[in-house]
This record gives sequence, C-alpha cells and structure tokens, in this order.
Amino acid sequence: MAVESLAPALTRRRQAFSLGRWLEREGVFSWLMVALPLAFLVALVGYPFFYGIWISLQNRP
Repeated sequence: MAVESLAPALTRRRQAFSLGRWLEREGVFSWLMVALPLAFLVALVGYPFFYGIWISLQNRP
C-alpha cells in the first residue's frame, strides 16, 4: 500500500548561475568595490609591520 502526499509537488526550476546577474546585486557589487582598496591597505600596513618583526628576530650584527 503506497502513501500518497496530499501536498502538490513543487517543480519550480532553479535559474542557472549567471555572473552578470550576480554582479548586479547591490550587496555583492559594493563588497567587490571595497575589497581591492582594503586589500591594498592591509598590504601597505601589514607588510612593513610583519617585516619589522621578522627583522627584529634575526641575530645579525
């Protein structure tokens, strides 16, 4: 004896992934516009900081 579901089957198709549509989303686009300057800022501050720590740990005259 088979049990039938009373709820109708939902057969909504998912749309295929589209990079253009994904980039049109305001949240994604704004994060991408902030990411590059933030990466440069981290590199320009972080590299000298960690390089200074690395140099201070070296035992050279």
